[in-house]
Amino acid sequence: DLIMSQKITGSDKETVIKLLNVLIFSFAKDKSLFEIAFHNNDFKYARELFHKFRGGLSYIRAPEVEKLAKELHEEVKELEIQQGNLESLK
Repeated sequence: DLIMSQKITGSDKETVIKLLNVLIFSFAKDKSLFEIAFHNNDFKYARELFHKFRGGLSYIRAPEVEKLAKELHEEVKELEIQQGNLESLK
């Protein structure tokens, strides 16, 4: 939603598109880190990566992507709880 993204960021269309490209590049770079964290059952690190991604999404209105990111973030939190890392969630 470019119009809403422009309102959130106080920017023009070109700046919003640049922000989106930064987010996409960052996610592409971090994707392998997500996979490694999951492979190693390092759910705390995976949650931190999702948190960073969701933070970037807050400036770019992409409701379907935001919904999926929220669901994945919640699932990772649940895995971390199951793993017994309650202290890191505080």
